Amino acid sequence: MTALAASRLNRPFTMSGIELPGKVEQVWKGGRACVDTSTGLVAKPFASTTLVPIGVYSDDQLTASGQTVHVLLEREIRCRWFANSTAGDAVTSADLLKDCYLTDDQTVAKTNGSSTRSVAGRVWKVANGQVLVEMPR
Repeated sequence: MTALAASRLNRPFTMSGIELPGKVEQVWKGGRACVDTSTGLVAKPFASTTLVPIGVYSDDQLTASGQTVHVLLEREIRCRWFANSTAGDAVTSADLLKDCYLTDDQTVAKTNGSSTRSVAGRVWKVANGQVLVEMPR
């Protein structure tokens, strides 16, 4: 990606629910949902130090490989879509809930560029060359 050469519409929005890739397992409506930061998948709690609670499942579901689950978040998230960097510095779904970094006025990257980039915010989703980033408060 390159920096903007003209205006673009990119309004922030808040969300109280999100669909994310889920671990293959049976989940239950109202059950606790966590992101496993070692895999980037949403999972129900299990013995692990890599889980971050994010909310509760909105439906009963037997999740198959590659399937998404809908989670009602613990709090509203203010976010914005940004273009994803390329090649080895692209943000992936495994980076869920990790920080991403500013590369220009429309693009974010996975790394801090050897400590030369500022934090853009927290990654919530990666789709179609775009990264959904939680805006800092």
